[in-house]
Amino acid sequence: MPNNEKTLAERINEEFTRAYAPYELPDFKYEPRSESEMPQFDDKKIGVLAYQVELRRKEDIHAGSSLAGREIYANLIEMLKTEKGVHIESLLAVIGSVGGFWLMRAVMEGMKAVVNSGIVAGENTVAMIGEALSIYICDTKSGEKYLFGDKIAREFCSFYMTAAKTSEPPFDTLKPLPACAAHTAGTPEYWKTPFDDKVGRSPRELSEMFREKFFEIFDVFCRYPQERMLAWAIAAQTAVEQASSVITPNGKETALSIIAEYGWRTAHFFG
Repeated sequence: MPNNEKTLAERINEEFTRAYAPYELPDFKYEPRSESEMPQFDDKKIGVLAYQVELRRKEDIHAGSSLAGREIYANLIEMLKTEKGVHIESLLAVIGSVGGFWLMRAVMEGMKAVVNSGIVAGENTVAMIGEALSIYICDTKSGEKYLFGDKIAREFCSFYMTAAKTSEPPFDTLKPLPACAAHTAGTPEYWKTPFDDKVGRSPRELSEMFREKFFEIFDVFCRYPQERMLAWAIAAQTAVEQASSVITPNGKETALSIIAEYGWRTAHFFG
């Protein structure tokens, strides 16, 4: 008889996915939360909207992240609007920076869930979980910590491909970034991008300025950690479409390059 017992690494990956994006599991069955289980809002109309989104996930599991992405984009347009309109490169840089941050946060929530599950015990729990997931927390001389490994890279590819509305892995676009990140982590050079003159702020600055402004949108539209990252990728879709007609030449390619440069850095920065 075949041995169906799962390895420890398989159990760790399954527990991570169950917390991070359970709809990716083959045995996933969506069960809407009851109204009493939902986040509570002072505005009853917002509470009703949140519950309607909860029910819509039964037909489209990504309904919440899609709606959240549209709300994020609309809010950002208002936040960044000046008498001259919205500076498109800055809009793209903000979306990349904050999207990368929430990708990192979501992955760390998944790891925390594995730690709390008790699957792995002992002094090297986090290291063992990281090894199984291909997520490595790296210290630098500056005291800053960074996340590296295939898992972060794959999740960032998902973020980028959603932003680009493509199923083709962006190897050519992202290929230079891992080496750059590894060689400059923990130094001011890590935060420098080819678009500094256009944007005027680093990915870290933009992340810190905007990342905490969307909690209510997440409460209304997002249930699972990965949904927050996907919501920012949906916002990026619209921004890239706008940039295609505003930035010349090669508007779409430039827009996606900004998303990649700013998002990659914050997605790998742990703090």
